[in-house]
Amino acid sequence: MSNLERMAQSRQRLDESYIETQRIANETVGIGQATLQQLRSQQEILETSEDTLESTDYSIEKSLRVLRNMTWSGMFYNAFTWNPGNEPVSRQIPIQSSSNPNSSKINMIPENTSDKSIENKKKDEFLCHDDEQIDMLARTVDELHAISIATGQALETHNEIVDRISSKTDIVTDKTLEATLKASRITSKRSRPDFVGRFQFIDTTTEKYLTIRDDDQIQLSTRKDRATMFDLYIKENNLLGIQSIKTLKFLGVTVLGSIMISGEYFGRSEECFVNLSGKPSGILVLSRNWGGGGWLKQPYDGETLLLSSTTTSIYDKKDMITFKAQPVLIEEKEK
Repeated sequence: MSNLERMAQSRQRLDESYIETQRIANETVGIGQATLQQLRSQQEILETSEDTLESTDYSIEKSLRVLRNMTWSGMFYNAFTWNPGNEPVSRQIPIQSSSNPNSSKINMIPENTSDKSIENKKKDEFLCHDDEQIDMLARTVDELHAISIATGQALETHNEIVDRISSKTDIVTDKTLEATLKASRITSKRSRPDFVGRFQFIDTTTEKYLTIRDDDQIQLSTRKDRATMFDLYIKENNLLGIQSIKTLKFLGVTVLGSIMISGEYFGRSEECFVNLSGKPSGILVLSRNWGGGGWLKQPYDGETLLLSSTTTSIYDKKDMITFKAQPVLIEEKEK
């Protein structure tokens, strides 16, 4: 077998190997480009969701200002806080894509138009052919690298948008709750409360019970007795009165601003909010902070279990105690 024949056989095996390698590379590039396109579509959906949240936030904030203006404290609050102007402008964050000029099409083995017959020229032709194949593979690898970078940037952008959406969703949820409660308080002056049921409030962190002390103050306790049981009354579907079955007094804000179970009746100072849907929830005391509300929170020293203060607003949930509202069966003789 001549040298040219052996070279031709080797050339054929190399070509077959190259064709398979290039085919796999082309498929990988196609998958990468399809993934990038899908990420672009997903980003558009995320950005639309974020814009919708911003628009909702804007509308709720305007509604809140109208509701606040119906009270003296609310008018004072509005005078020193931000007034929403025009609707927020949606922001777009572009995804960087592959900038490889060869990304649109990757050719397979280029045609070999050479018709040389001399052995030395054949060798040169084979070497040149190898160089062209290596160059094409190198360009494919470069494109795969560019696609991987673009994919990483797209995923990072997605994560940033998702984090912003999560944060804005929490804000919109809190503002919606604030607007709902303010509207309920305005229309509740002539409402008669309805009995909801008997509950115990269990701290989800310590598994201790909300308890009334003999001095009408509240604390967390491991004891499970009548001091841990409360009858709940509701007005306007949202405003709750929390009455101790031991003293028949309501939880609320005292004249000095402390949180105690000392209210003789279910008035404005005793209006609270608790999520009774089964999900863990804080206890929001609505008259706290000049009517801005505040969540019952942990004591500062971390040692005493006495609970006498709240967070600074409905949006401030630092040190908020999360309770599980557990229904209690009322005995027949108590009904």
